[in-house]
Amino acid sequence: MWPVPLCLRLNRASPLAPEALEALRAIIGDRLEPISWMPEKSGWHVVPGGSKSGEDAARALVVRAINRGDFQLQDESSMLPPVTLEVKEHHLVFDMCAAPGSKTLQVLDAMLYDAKGVLPTGGVIANDSNKERAQKIRQRSRFCRKASAALLVTQVDSRKFPALHSRTDQGNFPKVKFDRIVCDVPCSADGQLRKYSHDWDPKHALGVHPVQLEILKRGLELLKPGGRLCYSTCSVNPIEDEAVVCAALAASSGSVRLVAMPADLNSVDWQPGITTWRVPFGGDLVEEFEGQVGLLSSMFPPSTPMEELKLCKRVMPGDGAGFFLALFEKPGKEETAAANAGGEQQSKEWVAHDKSKQRQGKPLFIRKKACEDVAEFFGFSADSKVGERLLIPTFQKDQGRTVSLATPALECLQDHKQLHIINGGMPVGSHPVPGRGLPKGQVTWHPCPEAAELIAHHATCRKVELNAEACRALLKDADRSLSSARLTELGAVLHGCTGGSGAVIFGSNQRWDVGFLSDDGALSAYAGGNLRNIREKLLPYGNELSESGEYEGAAGSGDASGSRLQPQDLSNSDLDRLLADIKEGTPEAAYAAALTALQSVHFPEDQGRNNIRPEPAAQLPGFTVGATNATGSAVQLTKQTRQRGGLTRVLSALAARFAPDHEFSSIQVNKNSLMTLHVDDFDLGKQALVALGSFVGGELYVHGDGVVNLQSRWHHMDGRCPHQVLPWKEGERYSLVYFAPANFGRIAAEDRELLEDLGMKLPASGCSPPAAPGVPRQIRLEKAAQDMKARGILPEPGC
Repeated sequence: MWPVPLCLRLNRASPLAPEALEALRAIIGDRLEPISWMPEKSGWHVVPGGSKSGEDAARALVVRAINRGDFQLQDESSMLPPVTLEVKEHHLVFDMCAAPGSKTLQVLDAMLYDAKGVLPTGGVIANDSNKERAQKIRQRSRFCRKASAALLVTQVDSRKFPALHSRTDQGNFPKVKFDRIVCDVPCSADGQLRKYSHDWDPKHALGVHPVQLEILKRGLELLKPGGRLCYSTCSVNPIEDEAVVCAALAASSGSVRLVAMPADLNSVDWQPGITTWRVPFGGDLVEEFEGQVGLLSSMFPPSTPMEELKLCKRVMPGDGAGFFLALFEKPGKEETAAANAGGEQQSKEWVAHDKSKQRQGKPLFIRKKACEDVAEFFGFSADSKVGERLLIPTFQKDQGRTVSLATPALECLQDHKQLHIINGGMPVGSHPVPGRGLPKGQVTWHPCPEAAELIAHHATCRKVELNAEACRALLKDADRSLSSARLTELGAVLHGCTGGSGAVIFGSNQRWDVGFLSDDGALSAYAGGNLRNIREKLLPYGNELSESGEYEGAAGSGDASGSRLQPQDLSNSDLDRLLADIKEGTPEAAYAAALTALQSVHFPEDQGRNNIRPEPAAQLPGFTVGATNATGSAVQLTKQTRQRGGLTRVLSALAARFAPDHEFSSIQVNKNSLMTLHVDDFDLGKQALVALGSFVGGELYVHGDGVVNLQSRWHHMDGRCPHQVLPWKEGERYSLVYFAPANFGRIAAEDRELLEDLGMKLPASGCSPPAAPGVPRQIRLEKAAQDMKARGILPEPGC
């Protein structure tokens, strides 16, 4: 089987996407091929092959382009539904099952592109029934800058999505109907067996069929007359495809119809839908429904073949994934009773009719004086009309502390008691939390990083414009700052930066970031203190990037590990050197290399752990990279995993050398942390621990093992055994705990692949959580405390 080519989608609304594409072409040459049917050559294949160094450099550039909002990684077949819908800037679009968000971002890009540089008037509601997956949509949208201004992310069961109301200029509140709907439903994924072969079962199609049908029927109810809905699956099974389409058409009583795909897609290698099929049952394939238990009549084809099913399209698995599409249209200007019934049932809780002047619920966005303050603070010109679109989200806590930008379509939406909103609009300015204090004279509004380019384009205040020479000087400075005299010498232009110190926008052309201007006029750059992030935002792709030292050689070294996750915390040269010392040096050199990596990164205050002793500081620094138990039984990656890719590789390499048989998916990294007597009941299997640094004391007490010296020594233990770090007299102590969360078997395939790329030796797929300990937690802690007292050790109270 041929390797699956990497597929990229260019964000057409990004002015830097062509530059990124040419930089990628300079690295991989003819292996970059356009997808013929994608509009404006916005889709590309990267054909497998090439040298290791070239692959690494290409991967690094792609990751950077994704972080800048210029590229998106997306399967070719996944690009089809938004293209079939031919989205325009004024459309209101509903993505019913949106996570992880690729199609949502494609729809947003189409709207921005059609708006020709101005803010669209329409909007997108991106929905997913799972909270964690819905949050990922929002996180991804932040890379696409202005796109989030048109986005509202919700968490609702799509089958029961409520009938929303929208305010009109006449003061009416009609029910919301959508111009376009993306209905990419959950499926068995049998068109992607390369990815999910270990999970596939022919019974899956029978289980998801009724769910798919309910989602599609609700989508058709919410479709506006004249609107279009694209139903799609990554399955090639007719029970999930034509059977669902056929049943939905029958239920619609003629209010919707299938239509042909746009002529621009004639070059797609797909096949027409089928009109007959059989259904698996008891090891056989049956042609008719005869009341079989576990089957539904809607799974079977109609007795008379429905010829319009041939308008559906099926992409068979080949170089890419299998896919199915059906394009629905609701004709006419008046809704039929059948199409309207579902919406009426959903809106019983509304106390007034559509024509009432009474406000339906509360608006999702409102205007307050803070909006005027932000517009004045940045000096938005009246011609830009950006100030008119500044709003306060009513669904957020601490209303008024963040001012956002939202399109007219989102502003008019009214809230609903069944609507759980994750986020919406693009935050432009944030206000400090009261009580934290600001230096005298410092301005109080802070520009939000994702709005930096939009602010810079329209603002006349709080903006520092740098030429290329000033930009290089800023990035080469050890403190990433330039004095006022140096700024003037280099020809930088300060726009409306009087009136106190505080945050500003700085950069040039299409590359802008958030910085800080001091009282004496000095400019400091910061992106969480991360030089790599600043460089990725400000520097051009290609040769200028390599000259800055960001990636050493435009077609050269790239990411030393070959991972699809580019490290943000260590330079490639440092990472290569440290990994070489760990893998090939003496034990002393290996531990020294790991310690060097730990000392080079910033340790945040760890606010989320309750087993840290209150001394010598109230909150002691630490973080976790890798997988962690999330809400319920879910498992997700920590934010630090992506921010500290280089350090994670270094620490994983250390374990591979000195604890090669230990399986782990997570590393808890502590600095000078004194733990209370505690147990870790939510881990999978054993932990491996080691401490690095020059310190005296700091041993680990483990009930059953006694006092253990961890200084450059490894210890394996069951985390459910009570344990406590003992005090040390001097020096800095870095401790590493290698473990896996109890529900690691539920981790997503893409997250597992990322951790493997980072060098972790992961537990087997599908592993089950360990059995509950036979002895209650409190009794274990009490026995350990008694043992510690017998040894002359003072135990700290257990958590």
